[in-house]
Amino acid sequence: MPTRQAGRVAATSPLVTDVVRVFNPGELTTATEELAHRAAYLAGAASATGRGGTLGVSAVRRRAAMVQAAPPGWAWPVSYTMAHPDVATPLMGRRVGGTLGWGGVVLSTTAAHLRRAEVGDSLVVVGADGRPLELLVGAIVADEVTGGAEVVLSSATAGALGRSRGTHVVIWNPRSRNTLDAALRAVGLDGRNETRIRRSWDPPDPDATLGLAATKVALGEFAYRVLPGGRVEIDPAWVAANISGGGERTSFDTIDVIAACHVKVRGAIQAALREIAARGLADGIDLANTNRYGGCFQPRFNRIGGSAAGSLSRHTWGMAFDMNTVTNAQGQVPQLDCRIVNIFRRHGFAWGGNFTRPDGMHFEWVGEPRHELPYPSRYCPNASG
Repeated sequence: MPTRQAGRVAATSPLVTDVVRVFNPGELTTATEELAHRAAYLAGAASATGRGGTLGVSAVRRRAAMVQAAPPGWAWPVSYTMAHPDVATPLMGRRVGGTLGWGGVVLSTTAAHLRRAEVGDSLVVVGADGRPLELLVGAIVADEVTGGAEVVLSSATAGALGRSRGTHVVIWNPRSRNTLDAALRAVGLDGRNETRIRRSWDPPDPDATLGLAATKVALGEFAYRVLPGGRVEIDPAWVAANISGGGERTSFDTIDVIAACHVKVRGAIQAALREIAARGLADGIDLANTNRYGGCFQPRFNRIGGSAAGSLSRHTWGMAFDMNTVTNAQGQVPQLDCRIVNIFRRHGFAWGGNFTRPDGMHFEWVGEPRHELPYPSRYCPNASG
């Protein structure tokens, strides 16, 4: 992936704190990529194209022994981020950059725990073409170092897995924050037209969602397999233990929504529905539409770039809840009552109306109140904002 250093030698730079990511829905467009690198150049910053997504890990080997093995044809979903070694060094440290440099991969501590992996073990990873590839674990570092990703890959390794196309541009070490903001505006990257800019100094976003590692810690992990036509099947034993009704829709009280949801999320949805009813807002939920086309549990890839990136929808965990799908279709201006949005945020949900491509029907469980974060959301900002 392209790397622009603007006169700096990234491999010898100290860890930096001012970092900006520029991205758009799905795979990175050529236009967004070129404009982001141009803005970095104007701001005297370093920049590089990176990638994030999900891999299928089918086994962990320790020399001749098998530490973990999914059933044949199945794998565990594992989030990854891709970086050139010279980029990883200033952003994640010399240990990460050095490991990527000799062809190893880096695990987060959460991933190492879930995979029961140690340094020196091999991950058997399913490539984009379906063939397995063994990757040697060269280091295990804190989740904060990896940015929440479970695995860090070099760009060369990602290419061998068929995952080399970028999803974002990372920019760091500008002359100043204001200089970089001015450069982004000058090239036309001001957050419009489905281009999103995330700064390390931004305030907390009420509609930011959980990373995959945090999701698995909170709600559990399953093995999955891809069926003909790109359909997804997950471990039926996990479904029986974790999805209400064993995956079949059942009723909530107060407002007669029927849905199959993760058992740890269902209580939060119920509490939100009760408050909506108590405040006289129940008519804001289209029950006929929600009960037929909405709900929680649906194993599948993300609709935007999901199969290409290997990213499973959070509906696969039963942690996302869709309602009023016709009037809040993906990519359209959301039509939900903002009072309903605020109630769901109060009960621990992020809202998709402010995703890079608006998804106003979508509420995603995060497990903490989000109704008071003063973030300047485009749609339905919190009152304190």
